[in-house]
Amino acid sequence: MNVNLNDIPDFVKQDKEWAKAVADTIYDELRQLANMTNRSGVIKFKVGDIVTFNSQINPKYMIGQKARIVKMNHARAKVQMLVPVGRFNDIVNCPYSLFEAGA
Repeated sequence: MNVNLNDIPDFVKQDKEWAKAVADTIYDELRQLANMTNRSGVIKFKVGDIVTFNSQINPKYMIGQKARIVKMNHARAKVQMLVPVGRFNDIVNCPYSLFEAGA
């Protein structure tokens, strides 16, 4: 896709931080989608995988924390925290969109 610089609004050209924030948000969403599914649309995680909580998790102190998948269904996974964090000291039930593959 070719973009003509004359088509870009001046406020976007001048406010690089805003444009970077928008680009980062889009990139994060695409990365999360890629982490959640493979080409067939099937979740690519499996029981025993180590996952890392991403920036979508709340409370924010959970970002970057690691856990091991212990049970899965079509929409959610139960993960066991590798290191207790706050009130999350054992099994956490959450959707796949809240973590990424890898240790």
